[in-house]
Amino acid sequence: MAALLPRLLWVAVLAGIAGGVVATTLYGFWAAPLILEAETFEVVAEDHDHGWAPEDGWQRALATGLANTLLGFGAALTMAAWFTLSRTGGWRLGLWYGAAAFAALHLAPSLGLPPELPGAAAAPLIARQSWWLLTAAATLGAIVIAVKVPTWRWRLAAVALAVLPHVVGAPEPKEHATAVPAELRGAFIGASLVVSLVFWLVVGAASGYLGAWFGLGGGQRRLAPPAPSETPVAG
Repeated sequence: MAALLPRLLWVAVLAGIAGGVVATTLYGFWAAPLILEAETFEVVAEDHDHGWAPEDGWQRALATGLANTLLGFGAALTMAAWFTLSRTGGWRLGLWYGAAAFAALHLAPSLGLPPELPGAAAAPLIARQSWWLLTAAATLGAIVIAVKVPTWRWRLAAVALAVLPHVVGAPEPKEHATAVPAELRGAFIGASLVVSLVFWLVVGAASGYLGAWFGLGGGQRRLAPPAPSETPVAG
């Protein structure tokens, strides 16, 4: 087990960096300008001290990059550990895992709580977090059931589980009025979902590929020295 830990960490670090760089670059060129535009519509009624926050420019880009890389590291470490335990791997399977994570953590919750711009109306934070957690867990559970138990009864149960949070309904804000134009909000939702999808696909594929490269799961370690030949050398 101790010999596996360095390889798991290498996979997590490299895949996390790959996902963080790709997502941060795409986010900076596409989503960040929409946030800056939305902030011009944000009206602050009183001057409050909210503590330190990264300024526009390199500070905000650096903070976003670090956050994406840390998220990628944690996700890749989890995937690599599962590849090792299940004796599976490969970039194709990693893509599927990444797509499942995107569906559970972003796509399904966005149906009730789409990504928000500054100045947009929002429900209380605790209520939003609770509903997001319920939706993510239900969607992930539905995916696992549909894949692992492929009978029509269990698939119906998976559909019912995935739909349950949306039947309960996402928390609504007390007021829906916002100064942010609807076109800007729609563009930001689309940009955020695409960036999230790319992030998870890159992290998943990189985790699966690097896991096989480092000999985790069912892969053969490519960085290991070649095995000595068993053919006797004529003396």
